[in-house]
Amino acid sequence: MDQSGTGEVRCQNCGHENPADATYCENCGARLRKDLSIPPQYPSTDEPPRPTPTNAAPPPYQQQQRPAEATDEEWRMSSLGPPPRPKRRVWLWILVGILIACVLICVALFVLSFLLESGNAPAWLKDAATNAAQRATEQAK
Repeated sequence: MDQSGTGEVRCQNCGHENPADATYCENCGARLRKDLSIPPQYPSTDEPPRPTPTNAAPPPYQQQQRPAEATDEEWRMSSLGPPPRPKRRVWLWILVGILIACVLICVALFVLSFLLESGNAPAWLKDAATNAAQRATEQAK
């Protein structure tokens, strides 16, 4: 940990300049202050491992108990909560509905115009077409 006269601490790992009160490097995450002690994660055993006979069954597995971990508040993982719900694409369904309606209207108009041209149209359709043509002629005058 190199301290310059500017009140900043240089990281020994990456050389990044960090604020003087920083515990960890902002660039690489390395610990800057050595005065903070970190408790060991597992208790240390000073006895060497015992050799096991080759023909004997291995000892049953015993899970080691971890001591309560004392972590720095700066590095505690935050809870993200439940994952967000997927967004429903309502605008997409509205657009699909409008497109389907347009296609149906175009097909209906094509069928009606075909019936009028062929002369096989029902009487109400012929009357509606005649009335529409008369109104258009009157408005054009």
